[in-house]
Amino acid sequence: ILNKEKDEEPKKLRIKIGTEIFNIMFQDIIYIETIKNSRKVILYSTNTMVEFYSTLKELMNSLDNNFIQTHKSNIVNKKYIKSVCKNSNNPYVEMFTGDRCPISRTGLKEVSKSCG
Repeated sequence: ILNKEKDEEPKKLRIKIGTEIFNIMFQDIIYIETIKNSRKVILYSTNTMVEFYSTLKELMNSLDNNFIQTHKSNIVNKKYIKSVCKNSNNPYVEMFTGDRCPISRTGLKEVSKSCG
């Protein structure tokens, strides 16, 4: 019974920004994108936007299977995907927030596989 309660505890991503440590609930993360020519990423959540040093690979290892790396430059939360545009020149995933994230051929396969 104790394990069941522990499993239901919301999952959090711990990130360090300077001397502060933030805990962001997985369910609140919409998407994460890299900043060109930098080791920084920007995390967009339902209530904030934070910039910090990390890589998408490190983040994918910390996140659960609700997250898909759709492109070398971003990770999206499947729960916030509104639609997928398969335009061959410029495919993207549209989030419920209206934001658009690029999607690669591999990312398209991942999204199709996990989002039906």
